[in-house]
Amino acid sequence: MPFRASVTPPGRIGRAIFGLLFAGVASLFVYGVAQEGLRSRSVLRTWRRTPCEIVSSAVREGPNGTWLFSARYRFSFDGRVVECADVLPGKAELSFDELPRRGELLAAYPAGGSATCLVNPVAPSEATLVPPDEVYLPTAVLVCSLFVVVGLLIAFLPSRRSRESDGFPERAGGTRRYQLGFGAVFAALGAFFASFGASAFVRISEARSWTPAEATVLRSEVVGSSGGSQTTYSPYIVYAYEFDGARREGDRFAAASVASSDPDPARRAVEEHPVGSRATVWVDPADPTRSVFSDPHGRPPVVLYVFVLFPLVFVAIGLALVVGALRSARAAGTPLPPGPPVLRDGRREQFVKGFLFTAVWNGFLALVLFLVRSSPARADSALYVFLGVFGLVGLVLVGAVVRAAAKIFAPRLELACGRGFLPRGGEALVAYRLLGGRPGDVLGARIELVAQRFELVRQGKNTYRKPVDLHRETVFETDSFRALARGDFHVALPSDAPASARGDDPIRWHFAVALDRPARKPLRDEYSVVVR
Repeated sequence: MPFRASVTPPGRIGRAIFGLLFAGVASLFVYGVAQEGLRSRSVLRTWRRTPCEIVSSAVREGPNGTWLFSARYRFSFDGRVVECADVLPGKAELSFDELPRRGELLAAYPAGGSATCLVNPVAPSEATLVPPDEVYLPTAVLVCSLFVVVGLLIAFLPSRRSRESDGFPERAGGTRRYQLGFGAVFAALGAFFASFGASAFVRISEARSWTPAEATVLRSEVVGSSGGSQTTYSPYIVYAYEFDGARREGDRFAAASVASSDPDPARRAVEEHPVGSRATVWVDPADPTRSVFSDPHGRPPVVLYVFVLFPLVFVAIGLALVVGALRSARAAGTPLPPGPPVLRDGRREQFVKGFLFTAVWNGFLALVLFLVRSSPARADSALYVFLGVFGLVGLVLVGAVVRAAAKIFAPRLELACGRGFLPRGGEALVAYRLLGGRPGDVLGARIELVAQRFELVRQGKNTYRKPVDLHRETVFETDSFRALARGDFHVALPSDAPASARGDDPIRWHFAVALDRPARKPLRDEYSVVVR
């Protein structure tokens, strides 16, 4: 049995359910991003700019090294004085994690000072002191929509509806278009995720050109973030430094820091830099409020390479699908050249494909689990149940890969066709020999020559691809191990036999080999051959 059948989820219904769930979750993200973007855009464009007086403003320390800005302000609107405490639409506090932002906010909104707020003209009691960030709606929605497209492709590509009234035979151009579109979406998703890791390397490269400055440690401690059953730790160091004659404070530890479930690295950093100690920090000369405590010239964390390299696997797979579709389009209608004289079975190819698919599946699952467990927010138990289903599939894939690896070392036949193809209206000699077998391992063999065309078969409202035999005959059969060890047989084809073809009406010829074994299922292999 081909490896592909063992790693594919059983049945079109399972794929459709998985694809629809995937698309449904992605649709929720699209909805959330669109709602947030539209709300921010509406506030910025429809709410009225109004002068206001700051009654009070303060910054307090939040959890896990974050800061919270709050304020009260008073403004006059339509002859009525209104006092409000919302610094963002519907929010009384603004959270941020960069210490320099504290000084910027307190300087922009000092108690007793004046500022400009945005007021809802329909309901003047609704206002915002800090303008919301306008989400770039088209890009954000487009990126999230890629996930929806992937889910729909998974759900409907295996059983898409026929666009023709008869539906027979299938047009290969449609398949190529699906492959081209799926590959482009897959590559775009991989590039999108890789850009996050690449941005960290850009920040590190930027910081390496900054100016060193002497600083004094004001605060040094280890902070932990609980996510589900795991807690991650990172060093939190507040420091003061002078640059261009002005005293400034910062708490950014590294240009691209990553929290760890091991508290020892954070604890060592805190012990090396106690309160009151002196240290060298790196300051951005173009914006002295930006600084990093850790030396940016060191080696970046290994996990950053994972964040870049792992998504590149998806980029490579997507580009391979695109290149394959383009090559298939160029090769459509051209005759197949002769194949190699020695015909190869697909065991190693099936193992490599299965291994890569399993590595991508389980690697992506491991990355998602790492991100979920490293998140400060507590994950819902339903998410772990959902990921557990994917974990079970990953275990099944591992088992399939192990079986495919074992099959490589099982007995197999090597077939050799002298000219590399079978002639129509003529006869060809095919030699064989048994590799890896001992007396008692193999009881006999049966070799069939098969020609197949893949056609669309309608089932209700759906259609699916089904191989249809155009030619099938037994060309060799034996139940003797000695006769199976080495020999040859002749293959004669009539002149009206269909030739191997690719493109809009593909026809594939192959030798189907079944090796009988005692008390075990037969070993089945396929050897593609060209008929001209």
